[in-house]
Amino acid sequence: MNQNFNQILFYKKPSFQRNLIGLFLIIGGITLLYNPTIQYYKLSITLILFGIFIILLFNIKEMEENTSQIKKIKGEHLTIILLIWTSIIFFITLNVDFDIYLIVNVLGIATIREFITKNINTQLKNRLSFIVYMCFIIFIIIAIKKVIYIINI
Repeated sequence: MNQNFNQILFYKKPSFQRNLIGLFLIIGGITLLYNPTIQYYKLSITLILFGIFIILLFNIKEMEENTSQIKKIKGEHLTIILLIWTSIIFFITLNVDFDIYLIVNVLGIATIREFITKNINTQLKNRLSFIVYMCFIIFIIIAIKKVIYIINI
């Protein structure tokens, strides 16, 4: 009975629904890039980060580890922490440059990773490391752009 009910409602796995939501957030963020204002750029990057967090960190199957006394942080908890951090930074930096918003966001994500690195499993740690490395590449690009701008003055 339950199987027929799920087929009637076009039941999909939660991971499919999460990926779809993440994809819609990324597409929404990309479409906001067409309006050239700083607030839309910040909102666009925020939506893209939300989508990436949901796709990369939410879909990890947790392994049971009974040997450890420390409670492990799950992917859902980490995603919520990063979503809250990105939202706070978005609202705090509404009136500042786009570069400052990105730099503060990158530093915050790296700091969160360092604080919780002992309490997450290796698969989640690897995915979060990928996000941090991509953010640092953005940080380096911004720094190089600022140095070139200062040298040209």
